[in-house]
Amino acid sequence: MVKFSKKQELNTQPYHDAPGYRRLIRKLLYLTTTKPDIAFSMQQLSQFMSCPTNSHHQAVVRILRYLKGVIDQGIFYPATSSLQLKAFSDFDWGTYSGTQQSITSYYIFLGDSLISWKSKKQPTILESSSKAE
Repeated sequence: MVKFSKKQELNTQPYHDAPGYRRLIRKLLYLTTTKPDIAFSMQQLSQFMSCPTNSHHQAVVRILRYLKGVIDQGIFYPATSSLQLKAFSDFDWGTYSGTQQSITSYYIFLGDSLISWKSKKQPTILESSSKAE
């Protein structure tokens, strides 16, 4: 996601080509299957598909520049890797900015290689930590 310094102001003007923005987001969402490092940014930017601003478009352009710089990198499955299956999960209780929704995620590794992952914003808002656990 694009980080703005205090000197920069967020450009909240509506982006002039919303259908083009949506096409870029859909293509970048497809790339998250092999580039999990952009998944969080894409989750954030995809929330503004109905009415993107110029700041959202700037963030998409920054992701495209990043991808151009790491085009030779990807998910690697070495032949000598162990066949040990490891799984990790996380629950971020109510800290999603603005809505206080929770985010649940999991990651599954085969050896040292990531083979499956998911991060989902929960549809309900929890009022206490005892309900979250």
